[in-house]
Amino acid sequence: MNYKIFEKPDFYFAGISCRTENADGKAGQDIYNLWDRLFKEDISRKISNKISDDTYTVYTDYESDHNGEYTAIVGFPVTYTKEAPKGIELFKIKGGKYAEIIARGELPDCVLEAWEDIYNSDLDRRYGADFDIYPDDNLDPLNTKVKIYVSIK
Repeated sequence: MNYKIFEKPDFYFAGISCRTENADGKAGQDIYNLWDRLFKEDISRKISNKISDDTYTVYTDYESDHNGEYTAIVGFPVTYTKEAPKGIELFKIKGGKYAEIIARGELPDCVLEAWEDIYNSDLDRRYGADFDIYPDDNLDPLNTKVKIYVSIK
């Protein structure tokens, strides 16, 4: 698995979330449901202070590691605000050192395969906040490029 190391600043994030875990495919179904809601409820249109139209999936508030529960959030990076539209949650994502992994290919398989590689890697994970960035300008489900950022120590 190839990766580059970056320092990322804190950022603010608005979206919809759920508590999930990787066991028995639960996270896959839960995150699919969040993405489904994102489109059906037109969440993007409800968030006026987006920094970008790229869609993020954030994984945070880990109970322990990737085997325990965590919070999954789908939404957008935003400028700081004290309030969010009804039904939208605000989060502060802590900055720090991140490994960037690029997943290329067909969605969602390329992202799932990249995460399997991450789970089996020797990365010294922090289990702070990890996130995937789905670029607004390349959402071809058959040939996409998704950046994955994994918090490391």
